[in-house]
Amino acid sequence: MRVVDFLLSVAIATAAVEGIFEAQYGKVPTSTTSGTIAGPPPSGNLPYHQKLTDDYTLYWDFNTSHITLEVVVKTNGWVGFGISPKGAMKSSDVIIGWVKDGQVHFADRHADGHFLPAKDASQDWTLISGQESGDYTMLKMVRKLDTCDDQDLPIMPGTTRLIYAYSPNDPASDDAISYHGSTRGTKSVLLLEPPTNEQQATAFPSDVKTLEFTNRNVSVPSTDTTYWCTAWKIPDLGGKHHMIRYEPIIQAGHEKLLHHILLYFINLIKSLCIIHNVLTL
Repeated sequence: MRVVDFLLSVAIATAAVEGIFEAQYGKVPTSTTSGTIAGPPPSGNLPYHQKLTDDYTLYWDFNTSHITLEVVVKTNGWVGFGISPKGAMKSSDVIIGWVKDGQVHFADRHADGHFLPAKDASQDWTLISGQESGDYTMLKMVRKLDTCDDQDLPIMPGTTRLIYAYSPNDPASDDAISYHGSTRGTKSVLLLEPPTNEQQATAFPSDVKTLEFTNRNVSVPSTDTTYWCTAWKIPDLGGKHHMIRYEPIIQAGHEKLLHHILLYFINLIKSLCIIHNVLTL
């Protein structure tokens, strides 16, 4: 049994409030991942980060045309990172790289199934740097958001499903890369919608009101999925208003329990209903 506090912060400005809003799991502020970030810092100014595991951290930055990524992984073997349509290896767009005897090996690849990803005909991920720092391997790379390459997946606004893997061993060659075993996984991240607490603060006009709707001490059963629905009455705001921003804040250490949040405005009862789909681990 786990106990979780949920809080939804809503910014409201003058206009009409209506519609349906959906906050997906990836909307959780990225840097709220529990625990400290281990390993060396990124080699350059990359303001956003996501701890994929205790041993694997992703750093990144982007502009309107390109994205720069750096992975910092606790291994002196090979490192894999990719983008997947559904969070699986099949049909994913991946890179695999390692550092051996001071030389960096790196390739843009694609996976057609659960076997070694093949090298792309066009190498669209460009390696910026690669190094070993103590027990860690660091690979920094850049790519266009949309390469127009059939063997790549475009990086678009919204949830990006990342896959990652690594091994303690360097490959014997580019075509003899050992199986990663259990050191692999997937995570949904908003690469092009940076985590709120890592952005510069937005200065709202003086007439903007912030409302907080909170569930306290929600006990999560041991079943696979729990739906938690709560309705709150919106206070009298003195006329029509428009919701301009919403944001979930989840109790530290419980981020993986929450799968998604659905937010509705209901005219008939003038209330907000939040449906929490909570996955127990």
